[in-house]
Amino acid sequence: WCAGSIGVLIFGFMLNVFVISDISHDRAQRLLYAEFRSSLKNGGAPVDSPIAEGTPVAIIKIPSIDVDEVVVEGTSSRDLQRGVGHLRSSALPGQYGTSVLIGRRTSFGGVFGKIGSLEPGDEIQVVSAQGTTTYRVASKDTFGGEDAAAFAPAGNALRLVTSASTFGTSKRLSVLALAEKGTAFPVGLKSVISPVSLDELGANMNHQNAGSLLVWLQILIVATAGAIWVVNR
Repeated sequence: WCAGSIGVLIFGFMLNVFVISDISHDRAQRLLYAEFRSSLKNGGAPVDSPIAEGTPVAIIKIPSIDVDEVVVEGTSSRDLQRGVGHLRSSALPGQYGTSVLIGRRTSFGGVFGKIGSLEPGDEIQVVSAQGTTTYRVASKDTFGGEDAAAFAPAGNALRLVTSASTFGTSKRLSVLALAEKGTAFPVGLKSVISPVSLDELGANMNHQNAGSLLVWLQILIVATAGAIWVVNR
């Protein structure tokens, strides 16, 4: 009974992390695609900041690793469960400057799970309110969790950032992609933006996931105690 209870609960937890979370992410992406297409059609897609958290701001396409994802404003845990997040203190995707995009490596689509396999020259496209911009992968590096170099400006570029390992946030993987030569960049009207928090940089624990884990642990304890009682009876 004890072994069976533990096995069922572990299975339930894994199902939540690797299956249910993906279903939730896919549903969120469908809604975001519809919202962004409508914004493009009506001329309401954002071209300057600040922008409300969770607003779709672009679509990122990486053919070599089969990524086609809506980018949302903000990089909190909640934002990254819905899609790739735009670090609000960086340039908007497709505009002049370096745009930093952060994505999850596992669960909720694990959109950036394969960016470590990108090679120099691989194409990345960004579709925004101001057109389509093409970038080419230039380099990829691993940085410490507190090293700001993972987000460092590098001219007209994209930085794709995720955890360097499947489980853990002690190190970051940062892929740098430079805009193709001759690209004409529109300039947004960036307003004053307050400093980003550690939560937005992924430096703090994902409290929502930690809470979910705590609930499962409590259920496990109760189920184990109940199983022991039944065996004793």
